[in-house]
Amino acid sequence: MEKILLFRWGGLGDLCVALPSIQLIRKTYADARITLVCQRGYGELMAKTRLVDALVDGDSPQLLPLFAARADEAAARPDWFHAFGLVVGWFSGKKKGDLERNLEGVYSGKLHLIYYHDRIQEQMSVFFFRKTAEALDRKDISFEECATLSFDSGGAREGPNFIAIEGKKGIGKYIVVHPGSGSEEKCWPLPRFLAILERLARTGLGGVLVTGEAEARMQPILEKTALPEAWSWVRCPSLSELCGLLRGAALYVGNDSGVTHLAAACGARVLALFRRDRENAWRPFGQTKILSADDIEDIELEAVWRKISYLLASG
Repeated sequence: MEKILLFRWGGLGDLCVALPSIQLIRKTYADARITLVCQRGYGELMAKTRLVDALVDGDSPQLLPLFAARADEAAARPDWFHAFGLVVGWFSGKKKGDLERNLEGVYSGKLHLIYYHDRIQEQMSVFFFRKTAEALDRKDISFEECATLSFDSGGAREGPNFIAIEGKKGIGKYIVVHPGSGSEEKCWPLPRFLAILERLARTGLGGVLVTGEAEARMQPILEKTALPEAWSWVRCPSLSELCGLLRGAALYVGNDSGVTHLAAACGARVLALFRRDRENAWRPFGQTKILSADDIEDIELEAVWRKISYLLASG
């Protein structure tokens, strides 16, 4: 297999749940040139870690023929599309769109489109991996073998070095806390995260509070908040910097978010706070413990603190 094309739309979390499947394809076709269609900013991490060789942004004009509403328009697909011997796509939702219909209608090579919908009673990442393994006839490779990003060839700045940039030289064991998510209804209240920081500081533990563009609404509050002395606030780190922090952390604490999925993919010990209706499908893999409730605000501060204390004591 010389060239392979992969499709995975969505945010960072969406891409991370397909990571084990992408790793499986790379292990199966070690010498193939793999192109990934995704949000380029997130896909760059896959390219830096050599999982894929090329990226096509999900909004690229070269994809427009594949979204054509009429089959005759779809048939005028770009020349680059003819070159792929295998096409694999992972989709959330049962209903097919123009892209999937066109792929099935005009692509003559090996095509595997895998759909996850709400009635599937299986963790999404595991379901995608199982279906991919069946399609490739690779039942000899386990999910666990493919569920962690490998940084042997680069792709991450080490955590302690990045913390030193923030003025916290000499810090050893540290925690990473990410209080945000792409949706407010998935966010545990910020004051409770700040209370956790205070308690950690009183036990002698410092770390990093990380926010990104999705947490802009929190910025005015955080700018008025004096974090404990052993804590830094890191705004909008690059993915490679973030991976460096996550890989070196003693523990990561966060909501149902793309960063939480990335933490699991980096091999961090993760405590994730979830709405119960999303826990089954979107549970991160790896060393992840979950606290959930019907409403995210119903997760009590004391329950989170007890779980953090247990994880730190057992680590």
